[in-house]
Amino acid sequence: MSKSLLNIKFKAQRFRKWPSVKIYVDGDLLEEKVLEGDEVIASIPFDLLDGDHTLEIEHFGKSSKDTRFENNEILADTKFLVDQVTINEYIVPSSLMCRCTFKADWAKFDKPLDMPSVFKQSVIVGPNGVWSLPFTTPIDDWIMDQRSIDEGPKKIVTYESYEPSTDSTLYYKLTQEDRQIIKDIKELIG
Repeated sequence: MSKSLLNIKFKAQRFRKWPSVKIYVDGDLLEEKVLEGDEVIASIPFDLLDGDHTLEIEHFGKSSKDTRFENNEILADTKFLVDQVTINEYIVPSSLMCRCTFKADWAKFDKPLDMPSVFKQSVIVGPNGVWSLPFTTPIDDWIMDQRSIDEGPKKIVTYESYEPSTDSTLYYKLTQEDRQIIKDIKELIG
């Protein structure tokens, strides 16, 4: 089990009150926080085994009174944006942030017509509900692996006097041997 640090940068807005959130990893409550300010950073140390995980941010305590409507248009609202997620000093890229989902809880709201209960690829949270982001540790391996999967193989331009090296790291997918070498190096340094 390794010690990890989770930083979440929120951009918050309020109408009558600031948004309240609970932050979970794998169902374990790590922190409960009121986002008092336009920009708030939550820094949370936690322990994780290597593998697949889920970050969840629950927005709670909001009622219909925390949104001002006029002519079916929102004029003022209590809401937040998950601006950035950093795990062990690695910023989760926007391409991976797009894997998030938000499941709204419309129990205390008048649900707008044609509004879904589940929003995909939304980092803006307005109604009560749970925003989720899957991730894998070690985080650096996950980010690199996902980059190579997302970008896929690229055509490499070659010239008569140039051939790509077999040692090129361009779109290289880490092997288990590579991961073990990196782990050994981290242990020697750490």
